[in-house]
Amino acid sequence: MWLGLNDTGYPFSYVATIARGILGPNAIAGHDDGFGKGIFLAGDDNKISTLDGYTPVPISTPDLDLLIEQEPTKENITVSVYVSQGHGIVVVQGKNWCWEYDTTLQTWHERKSHLVNYWRGFLPVNAFNQWICGDLKSGNLAVIDGLTYAEFGDPLLIQIETGPLGAFPQMLRINALELYLTHGVGRATGADPLETDPDISIMISRDGGQTWSKPRVVKIGRQSLTDGRVRAGIWGQAHNQGVRWRLRESAPLNFAFMGADMLSDTLR
Repeated sequence: MWLGLNDTGYPFSYVATIARGILGPNAIAGHDDGFGKGIFLAGDDNKISTLDGYTPVPISTPDLDLLIEQEPTKENITVSVYVSQGHGIVVVQGKNWCWEYDTTLQTWHERKSHLVNYWRGFLPVNAFNQWICGDLKSGNLAVIDGLTYAEFGDPLLIQIETGPLGAFPQMLRINALELYLTHGVGRATGADPLETDPDISIMISRDGGQTWSKPRVVKIGRQSLTDGRVRAGIWGQAHNQGVRWRLRESAPLNFAFMGADMLSDTLR
């Protein structure tokens, strides 16, 4: 990749060479009007990088690097951007997967639409003072709006998974899991019970995430009922490798998760 600058009257005057190619015609983004968070690209080193001046700086995780490496047709990998609630979002999409990078938090997360392993949105653009994207399923257009809690008419699922928690090499007895989240977010005038009495499901894995238990459903709280605890108890024993937790929530409500506390005793 090389950049030009019109410093002599010729529009393609040489300035510098960037020793990194891109994987395809839509594998670079960030120059879009209304973004202003930097330039991001999928490089020929199978990594996502941002430009620091003329130097590409890798920002992707090993999991994402592996997905890019395994993509059979790398020219189809796309990098696009949008802004939501003040956060710049970089979207990296393959045929059957999608990851997003939050430029404000500098963190990655996977993104999936309802019942598929990828995001249905495609190549967002800034137009008419809003961000608009296509729909890979229907071909329709949609507005990216942080105040909308559904996607193309389908629910938006939040899924959070922890790393392993334990007391290696000892075993644990897990007494309870307590969740620190927004409480009492139900909407009295909403759909019953999805919005009036929302819940969150909790699953546990004792083998590093290979298999998961059936979900336990815990109520978050009806409107303005902010007392009480979001808690699920008596989970049995964990082996010396510990446990992982999976949380899921899909109610179309304003929801925030701040953390959790696993209450346990070490077994000898």
